[in-house]
Amino acid sequence: MVYSNSFRTAAQLTAAARAASDALLGSFVLPSWLPSIENLGLSYDFDINSLQLTEAATYRAYDTEAPFGRTPGNQNRQGKLPPISRKLRVSEFDQLTLFGQTDAIGDKFEDYAERLGAAIAARVALAQGQAVETGTITLNENKLTFTIDFGRAAGNTVTAATVWTTPTANALGDLTTWAQTYRTLTGVSPAVAMISSSVMAALQKNVSIIGAATGLAQAQLPAIISQDQVRAVFSSYGFGQLIENDDQVVYNGSTQRIVSANKLIWLPASGGVQLGGVGGVLGSTQWGIPAEAINPTYGISGGEMPGIFSAAFHDEDPEGHNVLASAIVLPVLQSANYTFAAQVI
Repeated sequence: MVYSNSFRTAAQLTAAARAASDALLGSFVLPSWLPSIENLGLSYDFDINSLQLTEAATYRAYDTEAPFGRTPGNQNRQGKLPPISRKLRVSEFDQLTLFGQTDAIGDKFEDYAERLGAAIAARVALAQGQAVETGTITLNENKLTFTIDFGRAAGNTVTAATVWTTPTANALGDLTTWAQTYRTLTGVSPAVAMISSSVMAALQKNVSIIGAATGLAQAQLPAIISQDQVRAVFSSYGFGQLIENDDQVVYNGSTQRIVSANKLIWLPASGGVQLGGVGGVLGSTQWGIPAEAINPTYGISGGEMPGIFSAAFHDEDPEGHNVLASAIVLPVLQSANYTFAAQVI
């Protein structure tokens, strides 16, 4: 069944793939900290920790030259945005099954474009999680091997001396110490504490957190408190708003979490804007222009070129179609020191 534009055009499949990608990313907790932006080139370029404590100007005597200031960030890093692509096959048998049904093959193309767009979004979400959890992104797949180090301070990766699943672990003391480290480095308290439901369960049974929540003597402490009481402790002690994140995807055939179940991750408030007005306070997810989008055959307009591209391609031996989705994309942390990861269980 030779391809026809009456099935679905590249523009239509591209729109379907992007809508599915946006919907999946929008359903996850983390992407609002790394909002999508267009990158019309093929490279990322960032100053490490460009949002630091504000450097104060200095007074000067009359008739003396103004001293030079310094721009934020003490090191610049550059690299290429990596490509990501995936295909699904509408086989010879599929075509025979769909033959004669009104718009059936077009619906199949659209279904596959949506699945592929969501698959790209899922991989982007994993990269976002790795970035905020480790301060790095490591890729080792499909002949692509590299690591991007966003320059997070070594002290922003810690491990609790006693795991919080031990009820007598001093979780309150750990948090107090770590929060001071965060404030010293960034000048602000953490805005959000992202945890798993497993960490929440441990905090509900932790003696130090229960004591802070209830004000009772140790002999009078209940065995467990509510999640709202744990949230109140975090809020009143300056540990940030507690947000649970149990988001998962399937990667290489196995279920994988976006962020680890045994970590507490501190983040800045989402929704802010970087200096310069591009991306969020923490960084951005940068979408480049895939090579297919610039091919005039596919009819992708200039303003629509950045982002996911999708189209169907016809084969004759064996008869069938490949539905492709392709993108050039990478999450980039501009202010990695606003993330802090503690292994707590």
